[in-house]
Amino acid sequence: MTVKIDDDAVINNVIFTDQGSAPATPGAGKTRVFTKSDGLYIIDDDGAVIGPFITGTASSNDSVIATCYLEANQSISNNTGTTLNFADVLIDTHSFVTVGSNWKFQPNIAGYYTAHISTLLNATTTWATIERAFLTMRKNAETIAGLSRIDDHSTGDVFTWTGNGAPVVYLDGVSDYIDFQMNQNSGGTLVLSSGSNNWVSIYKV
Repeated sequence: MTVKIDDDAVINNVIFTDQGSAPATPGAGKTRVFTKSDGLYIIDDDGAVIGPFITGTASSNDSVIATCYLEANQSISNNTGTTLNFADVLIDTHSFVTVGSNWKFQPNIAGYYTAHISTLLNATTTWATIERAFLTMRKNAETIAGLSRIDDHSTGDVFTWTGNGAPVVYLDGVSDYIDFQMNQNSGGTLVLSSGSNNWVSIYKV
């Protein structure tokens, strides 16, 4: 059966089932509309897929919260900035978090954001006097805030940064993003342990 919809027609209570992937290519001169978790898509008779067309519009009044933990131990290379990969996403109200080696928080709602972060390095015997470790927040790959720094360790030191508030930062809702890097110069690779000792919580103020 074919149903014709005139201009400005409305179909009430239409339900789409999440496809997970594109359905079969439709016949000549036809298109299919289908949905995935991130919005609506269209597939044409050549098999070309267009989308997503996001369902719903984010509002500047929305409460935006993201809370993430380290999913696995993460190595922090010597004397190299390492982006922290908080891959265990507990809360992400608007799916603004991208996990992986290029972890970032990139909202499509413009506004002022702040963050709280906790990090804990495993015990090590590689420290020596005047060696250091520090944690920074970056915007668009540029450091904007030194969150904490610790110098003059003793051999075997364990240290932590807990609940440090980042400065408020404006994100334009288009291309701006933030991430966090750790740097240390102990002379060897150090390790951040997974779980509750390493987390970040970001929210719109």
